[in-house]
Amino acid sequence: MTVQAMSPSTGAPGGRPRSVVLLCAVALVAAVLHAEPAATQNPAAATAQGPATAPAVAPSVTAGLEGIPGVRAGMTTKELVEVGLEALRGDQLAISRQILLAVVAQDRQSVLAIGSLGYAYERSAEQARADRADPQAGEKAVAYIRQAVDVYMEAGDLALRVGDNASAEQVYGRVLVHRPGHGPAVLGLARVYGKTGRRLQAIDRYRVYLQTPEGQGNAKAYLDLAELYLEDDLWRQALEHLTRAQQLDATNADVDIALARAYQRAERFNDALAAAKAAVDRDPQEPRYRYVRAQVLLSAGEPEQASLEAQRAVELGRAKLAEAPDKIAPMRTLADYSVVWEQTLTRLLDQRPTDVSVRADLGRAVKELAVIRQQIDLHRALRILSAVPADSDPHVKLLEQLAEVQAALGKKQEAAETCRRLLATDPENATGKRLLAACRSDGAPPPAP
Repeated sequence: MTVQAMSPSTGAPGGRPRSVVLLCAVALVAAVLHAEPAATQNPAAATAQGPATAPAVAPSVTAGLEGIPGVRAGMTTKELVEVGLEALRGDQLAISRQILLAVVAQDRQSVLAIGSLGYAYERSAEQARADRADPQAGEKAVAYIRQAVDVYMEAGDLALRVGDNASAEQVYGRVLVHRPGHGPAVLGLARVYGKTGRRLQAIDRYRVYLQTPEGQGNAKAYLDLAELYLEDDLWRQALEHLTRAQQLDATNADVDIALARAYQRAERFNDALAAAKAAVDRDPQEPRYRYVRAQVLLSAGEPEQASLEAQRAVELGRAKLAEAPDKIAPMRTLADYSVVWEQTLTRLLDQRPTDVSVRADLGRAVKELAVIRQQIDLHRALRILSAVPADSDPHVKLLEQLAEVQAALGKKQEAAETCRRLLATDPENATGKRLLAACRSDGAPPPAP
């Protein structure tokens, strides 16, 4: 992102007219912040059958806003924000701020509300600056911009935490319009770029951030930049930044394990083994550390010890998956651990072709990996098939497939409900009858004929 300096003559980036800046800000709120990210929705209300219903804000919020046109009891956060933005469009900035402040005071988990408040402060600064009759106009504008920056940073950090990268990028960009050297905003953009696969831009922003006073002492930022270098196999640059990270935080296991990966790439296996051991010793229950240590041991020619570490990584990864059995991310991580376990056992069997125990473990590893991959594919299919509004017309073919997948995943209650919908549309449907009967029993559903 290119950040342009503020022009003294216009108060706009690069000398552009204020109307252009305001148009950009309107687009920011309308196109990005008006779409509440899925990750911030109430998980209890978000179901596969339809969109979540936005909860109403507490009565105490609207109780302080009596008499404001458009405000009524029981409004949702999004509805109140829209009233606030409507007031903003009508240049009723004090009313807009009053509404948005009341909403944000009640709901600090809404990127929509917090980002809109930042926009209201930005507009208020423009209005104050334009009032040439007010001798304190400049001071007021500066105060409003300070508030806008603070609020935008809160919105950006929240958006980044909940995975709304587009909104985070937009609001950090607004901060940098007003504060081009703002370290936390530069760091925020670096993290957005990293999360969205724009590694070169992320590396550039991290390098800029690490030159700021905040960045020079931030071990996590050095670690994040080193991780990006490792993704591009630039282990020399990674080692340089990991050394600095370790100087700043000598007990950070994440730094140790990243050093192990960098040393492995450099074929400095003794250093890699020492760093990996340090990470495992600091947190023996973290499967990722054992996974990396297994890879380093395998590269160092120690397949037996590597297989034990990989097996332990799989066991710990399986325990983490049990805490979130419907999440695809931990399934994929567990699959990665299982691949390394299989690789270590394959190497060990090459050395001991007559070792029946190793052969049995390898067969188990291959079987378990196949099961994990099937579970991943079934959950992907479930996401695809479930992304249909509940009020849409039932489609027999889609409902058949949805019920099959739900049953295969052991989701009997969901599969039974889908079968009832299917049979309501097609009373003689063989798939619906077969799966519904299986869901009512204790056994597994019979295979499709």
